[in-house]
Amino acid sequence: MVPVSDDLDDALATLPAHLADTVELALPRFSRTFDTLARPSATIEPELAKDSRGEAAVAELASRNVAEGLAFERTLGQGGMGIVRLAVQRSLGRHVAVKTLRDNVRSEQARLRLLREAWITGALEHPNVVPVYDLGLDDTGNPVIVLKRIEGETWDALRTDAARMCEATGERTLERANLRVFLDVCQAVALAHARGIVHRDLKPENVMIGPHGEVYVVDWGIAVATRDDGSGRFPLAEQAREMAGTPAYMAPEMLGGGAPSRISERTDIYLLGAILHELATGRAPHDVGDMRAILSSILLSSPRLEGAPSEIAEVVRRAMRRDPAERYASVADLRRAVEQYVSHMASSELADEARASLAELERALAAGGEPETLRPELYRYFGACRFGFQEALRGWPGNEGARRDLASATTKMVRFELAAKSPSAAAGLLADLADPPADLVALVAAGREAEAAEKQRIAAMEREVDLVTGGRTRVFVASILGAWWSVSPLLIHLAERVRGPMTGAELIAGMLPTFGIAALLTYWARESLFKTVVNRRMVGMVWGTLALTGVAVGAGLAAEVDAHRIGVSMILVWAVSAAVAAPMIGRWFLPTPIALSVAFVVAAWRPSLWPLVGAAGNFTFTANIALLWRDRVPWAKRGERKADEPDREES
Repeated sequence: MVPVSDDLDDALATLPAHLADTVELALPRFSRTFDTLARPSATIEPELAKDSRGEAAVAELASRNVAEGLAFERTLGQGGMGIVRLAVQRSLGRHVAVKTLRDNVRSEQARLRLLREAWITGALEHPNVVPVYDLGLDDTGNPVIVLKRIEGETWDALRTDAARMCEATGERTLERANLRVFLDVCQAVALAHARGIVHRDLKPENVMIGPHGEVYVVDWGIAVATRDDGSGRFPLAEQAREMAGTPAYMAPEMLGGGAPSRISERTDIYLLGAILHELATGRAPHDVGDMRAILSSILLSSPRLEGAPSEIAEVVRRAMRRDPAERYASVADLRRAVEQYVSHMASSELADEARASLAELERALAAGGEPETLRPELYRYFGACRFGFQEALRGWPGNEGARRDLASATTKMVRFELAAKSPSAAAGLLADLADPPADLVALVAAGREAEAAEKQRIAAMEREVDLVTGGRTRVFVASILGAWWSVSPLLIHLAERVRGPMTGAELIAGMLPTFGIAALLTYWARESLFKTVVNRRMVGMVWGTLALTGVAVGAGLAAEVDAHRIGVSMILVWAVSAAVAAPMIGRWFLPTPIALSVAFVVAAWRPSLWPLVGAAGNFTFTANIALLWRDRVPWAKRGERKADEPDREES
């Protein structure tokens, strides 16, 4: 047994019994072979051995000289055993690739291995496997394999070139492009497994990518069959006891050395997991240094995936389990896991785009400003990030990052609306949070309560100044009083024509009916007239006018002013009262103070005319109230308002 490092000792100590003997037998050859490898990613091929079953299959090709129909041109490439040349297939006039043995490795065993690669490849008719057009022997008995000419480069050469990978696959990112190629490789391997073939050397170097994104799994040279078709064309997995494969990707059972062989379809699953490891981390899983470190890594099969997304890291770990029974049961299962990750990638990309809008939202909030000015900008950013996060969660409900950031954006907007004194908007946003913070719930509840109280206060104020409430009663009362005020000066004028000028005592006596009528109307309509501040002010204005009129009359009598002069002062009181009321009632009431002011000027010029001009001014007031006010009050909305506020009376 070769010297081993401490890590290798640990790895060997943890091996299950079925691997221990195998590894012990394989160690010497691994040590010898490793020293001859140019790099850990180079393929170790099994030792050549005679196979009578295979030689019988070769004999069937002895009569077919395929080379006669080919016109060879330049060399395309060469490997350990084979050389590939460009040729023209004369029968179809097309360029093909022709693989033959190199001159220095020609032997019966090498011939059989190359033919078996052709037989296996030819048995796998799949878009991701290079088609074999023909197979035969040349004049010297060496194999001639006619293949489709593949133009492109190896995946290993392209997998880190974002521009070329994206161009070839049509994907937006390098990760997506590589995973698309990986899924195509899985398709080819799944077909091979369905035909009973295990590749044993899956790695990016053995995948070709064409200029239009075509993907081909190549180099089936060490592939084995899991079942015997009796033809002798396929080497059997149960006899694959020699170490074979690529150390940088190798599964533990590929070390060989024991019986029975444990090579199976799950060996390829391990290799696919190793490819995923390289895509996620940038290096092959066992490309870790010297022979001992590599062997230890193979035996432990506990990949380190620092910096890799956790979801894909878990897929890699399961695919690369040391015990084949713990790996994915099939390539289809592995492929589904990767497809799920790809779908989650779309969710993650949407969330990343949404985070850009979230950053703008946070910037705008930090800048501050007046809420009404700031609100449109905030909701533009919030709407964009909320939509992005919701779409991300729709594609992948388990995207906790998107869920967390959506909650963060919503919480920020809730706090903004609370600060802007808009608790209803805050409550609407809070409803979107599945588990809102308790302090935020309390703040929104308190804000809603304060808002409701404020609305009640405003509604009460609106009711106080509502012109609809008691509108008809006001018109009726004002019309009656106005009519009386219009008639009473005329009665005074008629009395003076019959009896002569009125005395001050008679003037006071003539005012008493006005006070009586006002008192009766106020009492009769008290419920409507005292319901709102507008109505109360109207009542106050009427009684204030009556009181001032009484004061004017009393002052005139005390000063021994004649009745006509007292009448002029009464018109002045009415004009001033109307002018004071006009701003409260509205500009449409202006004709009344104007008419009374004109009446005052005329009466001051000719005091004897005061009853007539006073009657005219008061008539203007009556017409103003009865006609214009009635038109200004929104009677058409009365039914609507009453339905909204059933407690309001209009009489």
